[in-house]
Amino acid sequence: MITPKQCRAARALLDWDQHKLAKGASVGRSTIARFEHGEVTPVTNNMKAIEMAFQTVGIVFVGTTGVDLPEK
Repeated sequence: MITPKQCRAARALLDWDQHKLAKGASVGRSTIARFEHGEVTPVTNNMKAIEMAFQTVGIVFVGTTGVDLPEK
């Protein structure tokens, strides 16, 4: 499971705002905001959707702290 810090870092690598991630993951923007602020951990299905939205565009999560966007 990704951390709030990894979520923010992945968005930064992609130059995505919270709205774009929310749309890509089909979750509410408030879900993203509350997760990134450490207020809640999204339910399993939403967390998987967030991770998949990133992985679909090439983001790789490294351990519990890292994020990478390998060149193609």
